[in-house]
Amino acid sequence: MKILLITPRFYPEPFTISRIAEELVNRGHQITVLTGKPHYGKWRIYSGYEKVNTEDYKGIKIIRLNETPRKKGIIGLVLNYLSIKRIYSKALKKMTEKYDIVFSHAMSPIFFMNGISSYCKRTNTPHFHYGFDLWPESLIAAGYFKRNSLFFSQIKKVSINNYKGCDQITFASPSAEKYFRDYLQLDVNFKHIYQPCLTDKPSLQFVDGHKYRQEDKIHILFCGTIAKFNHLDLIIKSLDNEYLKANIVFDIVGSGSDKENIEKIVEEKHLNDTVVFHGRVTPAQTRDFYKNADVLFVPLFYNSATSLMIPQKLIEYFMYSRPIFGMIKGDGADLLEKASSQNIVADQTVDSLQESLIKLLKMSNEDFEKCGKENRKFFDDNPRFSLDRICDEIEECLINLKRRNV
Repeated sequence: MKILLITPRFYPEPFTISRIAEELVNRGHQITVLTGKPHYGKWRIYSGYEKVNTEDYKGIKIIRLNETPRKKGIIGLVLNYLSIKRIYSKALKKMTEKYDIVFSHAMSPIFFMNGISSYCKRTNTPHFHYGFDLWPESLIAAGYFKRNSLFFSQIKKVSINNYKGCDQITFASPSAEKYFRDYLQLDVNFKHIYQPCLTDKPSLQFVDGHKYRQEDKIHILFCGTIAKFNHLDLIIKSLDNEYLKANIVFDIVGSGSDKENIEKIVEEKHLNDTVVFHGRVTPAQTRDFYKNADVLFVPLFYNSATSLMIPQKLIEYFMYSRPIFGMIKGDGADLLEKASSQNIVADQTVDSLQESLIKLLKMSNEDFEKCGKENRKFFDDNPRFSLDRICDEIEECLINLKRRNV
């Protein structure tokens, strides 16, 4: 098949859609990617990409558009979204080549979906949307707008109209279907397909044999985006306790829009010896952080339907054979409880987090090891988590849409 993949975030930015595209090319499909110039996490275009407009990457043809890099704050976000809306619509209007399928994937899909719908109608091409963020719900989750605001109601109408233009919608969380049907009141062709991990599954030899409580402290790792929707401020505030400070090291790997705020809280609470910032690293480099951690922390603040989704990082955590401590609800909490009864799920309060941390400290090293092995077994026993199976499911959807369109 000839596939037009439209996604603002692609290699070398750390998103799993790049791995999916690589696998589909390996299966014999032709893929053209319409994307922006990489800037994720750095607020500026990556060095060397300023003048790159086309690129060939592992057999994938990449067309790079001049997207305005996202800056910190709401103004920077809005300017980025507006540039996405403008440049993708313009590029798709000029595009004359025919494809068998349009495959979209983005954190903020509605800003280029209108252009996709116009292109698909003009060329009679099916549109497959592999959802990453749930819109317009993500605006509530990020804390930018209230549900009863005029702006949110307008974005909701735009979202509904754009989703109607999709021939099939897939998400990593099954609860997304309920959101489409009950809240957006859309009768969509929906399928639940997990998002793949950013890294390959490590060998058992790599993850086993870990020595817990080195230096008589539990090392808890958070690896991901430091953003308001994760509310890391709650776990930081919960560590402001003499008993917990004496027995826990909280490692943070990553960066994001809320990093300065979290660093400020750490300073104010005098937690510099307890909370360690390691900065942003490559996906490959995260492996050693996982290997050296005693417990993996996954937060997703509950304030919207988006909060019921499965954090992408959670699936990756299961691979590394460690106990998992979650401040999550919905589909993610369900997976944690299914994987091991010794995984810990906390409510989104400082008191609940402190109680959970104390519970972790009371667990023995043998408990940690047993819980970690159960998490790894849960991953190994669920082939739908694997990149190969995920691409099987995506490929089946694409083939069926193409056949239906003939």
